[in-house]
Amino acid sequence: MPGKALLSLGLLPVHALATQLEPNVKMSNADLTDLGENFDKVKNGYVDFLPLDDKGWPFIVLEAKSENKAPLVGKEQAREYAISFYLKYVILSNGNQHYFWNIYKGTVYYGFP
Repeated sequence: MPGKALLSLGLLPVHALATQLEPNVKMSNADLTDLGENFDKVKNGYVDFLPLDDKGWPFIVLEAKSENKAPLVGKEQAREYAISFYLKYVILSNGNQHYFWNIYKGTVYYGFP
């Protein structure tokens, strides 16, 4: 299940952020509320995971697929999400395979060091 692998990276799904923050997050629920009700909403749905930087701003899109799907299946969907948030980095994952992608350079790296 990709959720276990992604949670082990210290990430929570965006929809979980409104009710529960990771223990080390320096952002309060009030700060999250200030971002707006649907800050993770994009034109065609919601981003799976939207990690925030230390200032509380999104810095990368993480598109999660089920284990039985190739992560690259979500490439175009993730590109649209990244563009809508003015981001250039995407992680595509099915919990077992992970790709890091700079959408503007077109460089896709398989796995992580």
